[in-house]
Amino acid sequence: MAHPPTRATEASARGDLNRKPNPTAKAATMAASNAAWPRTAKKPAATPLLGDSETTTTSRGPGTTAPVKPNANDRRPSKSGFKAIHREVHATGLNPLTDRYFLGWAHNFYQVAGLVKSIELSVGRAFVIKPDYGEDLIEAVEKAAEKLNVTAGVFWAIGAVRKAAVSYYDQTEKKYVKHRIDKPLEILSCTGNVSELEGKRVIHAHVALADRDGKAYGGHLERGTEVFSGEIFLIETRGSPLTRGYDETTGLNVLQI
Repeated sequence: MAHPPTRATEASARGDLNRKPNPTAKAATMAASNAAWPRTAKKPAATPLLGDSETTTTSRGPGTTAPVKPNANDRRPSKSGFKAIHREVHATGLNPLTDRYFLGWAHNFYQVAGLVKSIELSVGRAFVIKPDYGEDLIEAVEKAAEKLNVTAGVFWAIGAVRKAAVSYYDQTEKKYVKHRIDKPLEILSCTGNVSELEGKRVIHAHVALADRDGKAYGGHLERGTEVFSGEIFLIETRGSPLTRGYDETTGLNVLQI
C-alpha cells in the first residue's frame, strides 16, 4: 500500500522544483502509482476520510486484501479514505508521488487529522431559559439542566448582573484566584458547557463583563454572580457523554477525549 509521504520524500520533491520534468521517469512513476492504485472507469463511491463507520476491506497492495476493523476513537485518515483522495488527485492530472503541492498537503492532512483529539457529537434539544431576578447564574443553568434532563450540552447567556464573582486559574500554583465585583455589570459574553464529573452534573463557563464606564472584567464564572435580567440558550448534545476527569499536568478536571 502506498504510504503517506515522509519529510524525506517531501524534501526530495522540493529539490526537484527547479528541474524540468523527465518524461520517461514521470511515465514510469505514474505507471507504478496506477498499478498500486488502479483507476476505474466509474467514479468510486464516496468514502469517509476519517475512520470508516463499518468494517471494510481495503487494498494492502496489488492483488491483496485484508479486513480493517473500525476504531470509534481513531480519528486518523482511513486507508480507504486516502485511496479516495489519491484517485481524485489522479483525475486532476497531479502525480501524488512527486507533486510538491500534494506531498505537502497530504503530510499536513495526516499530521493534523492524526493528532487532534476529538469526539463527534450531534445536536439534540434546544431551550431558552429565563432566570429569576437575583438568581445565581450558575445555579440557574444547573437547575434548568436537571429539570430538563440535560447531562451534556453547551450554553450561552446575555443580559446583566447585579454583582459578579469570577476567578483566574494560576497555572503555577494550580489553584483558582477569586475576584468579586460588587456593582451592576452588563454581560458581554458568557459561554460554557454541561458535563459530568463522578456522576454529578458540572457547569463550566467563562464570562466577560463591563461596568457603566466600559471597564471590562472576566474569567471563570463563579457562584455569587446574581442575575439582574438575562436569557440563557441551552443546546443539548448527543452521541457521546461529556465526562470530566483529573488531569495531573494541569491540575484541572478536564473533558475526557
